[in-house]
Amino acid sequence: MGRWLQAAAWAAVSGDTAVTAGELRIAWARRLSSALQIARMYDTTLMNPSPTWSVTAWFAAASN
Repeated sequence: MGRWLQAAAWAAVSGDTAVTAGELRIAWARRLSSALQIARMYDTTLMNPSPTWSVTAWFAAASN
């Protein structure tokens, strides 16, 4: 049973929305993992876009 750490970042833009995000994922057993994702979103149709934050925690289990 090993421990693995992964980090990722991404950005996306559409006609009226822009998003940036980062994720930290830990595989703490052969079939079990956890992740924490933090994202910041902007609605670009507004004159003064205010950011919206999103924080998501993921817990995953896989089968053979």
